[in-house]
Amino acid sequence: MKDFADNWEQHARSDPMWAILSSEDKHGRTWNVQDFFLTGQIRVDTLFAVMAEEGIELERGSALDFGCGVGRLSHALAVHMQEVTGIDVSPTMIEIGRHLNFSGDRVRFLLNQQDDLEVVGDARFDLINSQITLQHVPPEATRKYLAEFMRILKPGGLLVFQLPSRQRPGVNDRQELALMPGGRIERRSG
Repeated sequence: MKDFADNWEQHARSDPMWAILSSEDKHGRTWNVQDFFLTGQIRVDTLFAVMAEEGIELERGSALDFGCGVGRLSHALAVHMQEVTGIDVSPTMIEIGRHLNFSGDRVRFLLNQQDDLEVVGDARFDLINSQITLQHVPPEATRKYLAEFMRILKPGGLLVFQLPSRQRPGVNDRQELALMPGGRIERRSG
């Protein structure tokens, strides 16, 4: 877990928004802050629209944004929820999130470098949201986090998370790790 946290901290220090949304044309700290946060609003508004279409009713009290980075989804969730807690493994991401906090007391950011979520207690959240995060977490920690999500979710709450369901087409079963440009790790067929 420490290696993962250190790696993510390195990305946070070098290019935090690109580390979250890695678009080639945005590499090198070229994300416009408003555009970056707008992508989060679109994503969360879409989530709530799908919930409405599916007839999913949700208490609008508290939400957790797991793997919050600088708060791209945290602020978007605050439009729909009374309070949002963003949790991330990177002190720099948390610091930037606090600095960019335009939602006031409705959003708070917590650093958590453990493979549990003891920092928040039991049955705390009506909604837990984790998108484009868990695929970066070591598998054994992901399993622990999923169990933790169930522990901290209120009865009748909603857990929304995303994980790849299959390997990308054309990717070999045998792979080796290699550094991506900018220090990111990618898998290369071997």
